[in-house]
Amino acid sequence: MPAYTIVVLIGLVVLGALIAWAGDVIGYRLGKQRASIFGLRPRTTARLVGAIAGALLPLIGLVVAMALSPMARTALLELDQLTQEQQTLKQTIDRQEASARKARAQAARFRAEAEKAQDDSRLLRGLVDKLKGESSRLKQDVSSLTKTRNDLQAKVSRIEKQYRKAREQLAAAESELVAAQQELAAAQSKLADAQQELESAESEVAELETSNKELQAEATKLKADIDGLRQQIPTLQQQVAELRDEVASTNEQLSGTKQELEEVRRARDVRLEQLGLLEREYERYRKRQAGIAESPVIYDAGDVLLRAIVSTEQTEEQLANTLFEMLPFASLAAARKGAVRGENGRATLLVAPWPPEITDREPTEYDIVEYWAREMKKLSAIDKFVVSVVAFRRLTVAEQDQLHVAMWPRPNVRVFVQDEVIAETVVEADSKPVDIFKNIMVLLRYKVRQRAQQEGLLANPETGQYGAIDAGELFKLIEEIEEYDCDVKVQVMPIEDIYTADQLRIKFVIHRESPTKSDE
Repeated sequence: MPAYTIVVLIGLVVLGALIAWAGDVIGYRLGKQRASIFGLRPRTTARLVGAIAGALLPLIGLVVAMALSPMARTALLELDQLTQEQQTLKQTIDRQEASARKARAQAARFRAEAEKAQDDSRLLRGLVDKLKGESSRLKQDVSSLTKTRNDLQAKVSRIEKQYRKAREQLAAAESELVAAQQELAAAQSKLADAQQELESAESEVAELETSNKELQAEATKLKADIDGLRQQIPTLQQQVAELRDEVASTNEQLSGTKQELEEVRRARDVRLEQLGLLEREYERYRKRQAGIAESPVIYDAGDVLLRAIVSTEQTEEQLANTLFEMLPFASLAAARKGAVRGENGRATLLVAPWPPEITDREPTEYDIVEYWAREMKKLSAIDKFVVSVVAFRRLTVAEQDQLHVAMWPRPNVRVFVQDEVIAETVVEADSKPVDIFKNIMVLLRYKVRQRAQQEGLLANPETGQYGAIDAGELFKLIEEIEEYDCDVKVQVMPIEDIYTADQLRIKFVIHRESPTKSDE
């Protein structure tokens, strides 16, 4: 033990004795003077001072030991670290010893392999000397085999020239010739090993010549087949020419139909523009009437009165009658809200759209219905249409008039497939419920609505919404998102296939967007 450590230990003993003596003296004097601390009895005060001195004794001893001895500081503050380092060093030493044992084993194995390699080298040198003696004898055999190979290659080249016009039919023959060359190469390698295999190679060459004769016969047969196919070429060319003429005729008819459709669309746009001008003039005239302008609104332009699905699997006349029969039902809906019946006996008057072929008079309701029946029959490939009757202009209570309406059919096609992702958003980890609620509302009111409008889905005629969700489902979704401890992706999907007139029934699917904290 170092002398410094001995001195420190002796100093700790002396210091402990002094502290104990000082505590006893202080307690004795306080007891003799009958002093009191914190209102305690003198005897209790003396005992308390003695206890405090006893408590300070080990504490001061440790502080002094740490101040005077680096080893004491290390033992008290760094003992766990030293123990861990000791274990790490021990594991390192064990691994190094294992590696050393493995290296010694490998060295012994390498020495054994080196001795074996030396023995093999001596054997190989003997074999090399023996092979050198046989090399000159085998060269003559190689030259004769080379001549035979050249003859075979010449025959193969002649056959390839004869079969070149057969293309795919001759592919099998060419593969057999390649196989023959490979067999010939194998025979050459065998002849290079020993003179006795020469006779076997010659027999194989004879077999190859026989195979070549068979291939020539097969090539003759293939050539006859090719001649038969060539005789069929004029007939096929004539059929192709006829098909091309039919395609050209169809393209001309299609271009004519497209031009007619474009003219109809341009005329419709002109009529729509005229209707827009008339509507704006009428609106300005209506707004000049102060009493009417301040009156409560019964309908705004674009409000849906009636919506129905109409099948095109009927005649044009039947289709027109079906569309016309929707007007009385729309009239009942308008009358319930306060619209007045007009000269036609209904609370509604169909005024739009204006058929493009009518230019000299104002179209009647039946003109508009017949126009849509014709247009829908032109698109008979679509078996169902969604026909909406909507308000054409605003109607107020003070006007005491019937409601002007428009009729707009749209193809009832599938807009969304079941479980298709309509829209999605990412909710960050540790988001508050209020922030989650905002994200879900933005997802529903903007992203889902925008996607549905882009795809042509009609809104709910009563609420004008797409994909509504009740409060219970919303709060349940927020609670599920709160249970995740990472960013999540919330996707909106339809519960079933959605068509143009269907109400958008949706569900929410939650996916992890990033790994959990425990995984990290």
